[in-house]
Amino acid sequence: MTPAKVMIILTSIAAAFFLIPKCAQANDLGQVTNGSSEDCLYLNVFTPNVTGKYPVIVSIHGGSFVARGADDFHYKGAVRNFVSNGVVVVTIQYRLGPFGFFTTFTPDFPANLGLFDQILALKWVKQEILAFGGDPNQPDDVTDGACYTDKLPCKPLHRGDTEVRCGTLVAKSTQMGTHPVYKSGNVSGFGPNSLKKALLNRHYGYLSDAQLDRMVDILIANYKTSELDDNDHLAWFKQVMHIISAERYTNHGRLEAQWLKAGGSRTYLSIFTYEKRICGMHSAIPGYDPLFQPRRTTLMSATSGLRLPNGKKAASDGKVTARDRAVADNFARVYSQFVKNGTTGWSESGNDYQWMHFNDSLDQMGKNWRAHDNYVFTEALPIVIGANPPIKLAEGIVSALKLNGEL
Repeated sequence: MTPAKVMIILTSIAAAFFLIPKCAQANDLGQVTNGSSEDCLYLNVFTPNVTGKYPVIVSIHGGSFVARGADDFHYKGAVRNFVSNGVVVVTIQYRLGPFGFFTTFTPDFPANLGLFDQILALKWVKQEILAFGGDPNQPDDVTDGACYTDKLPCKPLHRGDTEVRCGTLVAKSTQMGTHPVYKSGNVSGFGPNSLKKALLNRHYGYLSDAQLDRMVDILIANYKTSELDDNDHLAWFKQVMHIISAERYTNHGRLEAQWLKAGGSRTYLSIFTYEKRICGMHSAIPGYDPLFQPRRTTLMSATSGLRLPNGKKAASDGKVTARDRAVADNFARVYSQFVKNGTTGWSESGNDYQWMHFNDSLDQMGKNWRAHDNYVFTEALPIVIGANPPIKLAEGIVSALKLNGEL
C-alpha cells in the first residue's frame, strides 16, 4: 500500500480556504466529473485549538462507493456546528468506483482498496490527531453512507487499535433519492410491473419467476395503503420507492440496531421527520417531495446561511425560519453531545426500540423502530426466497481466494 500523504495547510480567517478535488468519479454520461481526480487521498482537520484535547468526529462521505467527496461536509458547517462546540472535525476521502473496488482477487488488484483508504485515515487520526488538539481515545465517525461504518468494525485491520466508541447513534431518513425520475419528474413509466423490474435491478435475478412473483405479492400486500389503479403512475412510483427504500436502507437499520444492542452498545435511534424546505435534494415530481436519505448530513453540515436548491442563500432571501435553525442547532447539539459522552438527550432504545422524531423540537418518541420493515424482510420473505442469495464464484476466483488464505 502506498504510504499516506499528509498535506498541512494553515489558514487564517481571512485566508481563502480550498478543498482537494473529489476522488475520480463519473457523471451520468460516464464521463469523468469535473473537479474530481485520482490525486485525492487527503483529509481535512478543523479544530477549536491545536493545544487542546477535544473529542473527534470523523466524517466518511456517502455515495454508494462511486460518488461524492469530503466537501459534502461543508467546512463552515463543521465550524459552526461542531468546532464551536468543542469538537474536532476530520473529513476524509477514499478511492471510488473501479479505483477503489475493482478486484481480480489477486495481489495485482486486491479487493476493497476504498475501505482500506478509510481504515488508513482512521489510523492516522488515532496516531496524529493529538497534534491538532484532538483526543485520540475519543474518536467517532459520522457517515451519510451507513454501510461504511457498519462494515469497518468487522475488518481485522480496524478492530481494536483504531476506533473507540462509547455508544451508537443510528439515524435514518424516510426515502432513497437516487432514482432519475426524481430529477425528470416523469413517472409515466411506472405501473404494476415496475416493482418486479426494480427487484431484478436489486440483484434478485437468481429467483425463479414463481418466487419473484410471490415476493412481489408479499411486498405489495404489506406496504400498500390503498388499492392501486394500473394507470396511477405516481401511486406506483411512490409504492416502488417506499418498498425499495425499505429493502435497501431501513430494513438494514433495524438489523444494525439489533446487532449493536446485542454487542452491549448504548444505542439511540431516530428518524428524520422534519419537513423539507430549504436545503438538500428536491423532487421535480409535482406534489411529491419526500424526505431523502442524505438529509441529515445536509443539515448537520449546514451553515448559518443555509442554501436553497438553486444556490441562493436562504437567509438573505428571508426564507430561513426559526424552526429551520432549530433543526440545524439540534443536529449540532445532539452529535456534539454524543461524541463527548455517548448520550443524546433522549432514552436508549430499550427492548421496545424507542426512537426520536428528529425535527425542530425533539420532544416526541416513537416505539418499535422499523419493526414492520424488519418483519417483512427477515420473517415473511425468507420463507419464500431464502435468507441469502446463492454465491457462485468462477474457479479462477476460488483458487485466488484460497491462495490468499481467504477461503
